[in-house]
Amino acid sequence: MTTRTFKVTRGWENSEYTGGQEDGVIFVDGRRIGGTYWCGPQPRSRRWASYGPAGALYGERGFPTRDAAEAAQVREYATNPDEYDRLNDQANALLAADEAERQARHDAETARLDAEDRLRRLGDDEPGPTVWTCPAFHHMYAPAREVRLVHSWLRFHGLEGEVSGLHPIRVERRATRTVIVYERPTDMVQLAAAMGQNVTHEGWLKAVETHVTTLVEDPPTITVPDRPDLHPVFAEHRPVKFPLIDFGRNVACSCCTKNSGDVTSVIAWPCDVVETAIEKGA
Repeated sequence: MTTRTFKVTRGWENSEYTGGQEDGVIFVDGRRIGGTYWCGPQPRSRRWASYGPAGALYGERGFPTRDAAEAAQVREYATNPDEYDRLNDQANALLAADEAERQARHDAETARLDAEDRLRRLGDDEPGPTVWTCPAFHHMYAPAREVRLVHSWLRFHGLEGEVSGLHPIRVERRATRTVIVYERPTDMVQLAAAMGQNVTHEGWLKAVETHVTTLVEDPPTITVPDRPDLHPVFAEHRPVKFPLIDFGRNVACSCCTKNSGDVTSVIAWPCDVVETAIEKGA
């Protein structure tokens, strides 16, 4: 007569748990056959329950310890391990099929929503050649008059407050229309900023989505070149608004003001560091 031996081990429903009253999992030779859980305020003899080959054992059929709850399931499993393995395999196959079906539905819905979002942001026409570009960070180093013209042009198209000034703005000529192509900060990063959370420069650079809108009015002339040499400077030195300070001079350099060591001092924008960098590459 052949005697079959089993290796019974205990696991946890949540891999971060290591004991206590957390839900447990019963493994036999590495295969899950059931589990145990704490029943709460029950008489001491019925505080643990289990499920598996012996069914759901709880309440009046509960156990005083987790060990006893596990043993009841293992004993029943040992009466016909091959049959219980077959039943477990069938149940696992059904669960896997259900999960695959749910995942397929989820993937199809995600693809549909992504397509709708792309259509909303980019339109249904193909990209074309770029015929005009406003460089990244243009508003931080270009002449004030030119910055105002670009701002007015964006406002005319309903894009005031929508466009990320940290990225280029382009005008693109497509087959049937001319469009403005711009980057817009995502709703999540704008919400974080509105809630007072600290959004890093890197966050503002990366958390954007590309949008297009049909061009109605020609853009202003851009006289300054692209200045990628200034990008590292602007990563640290940024203009911020402080209302009603310094006799109306309410735009300050966040970096220099923070590092000035004087809580009453405000370093106006553009600071010396920024002005020097702009002049150096001019």
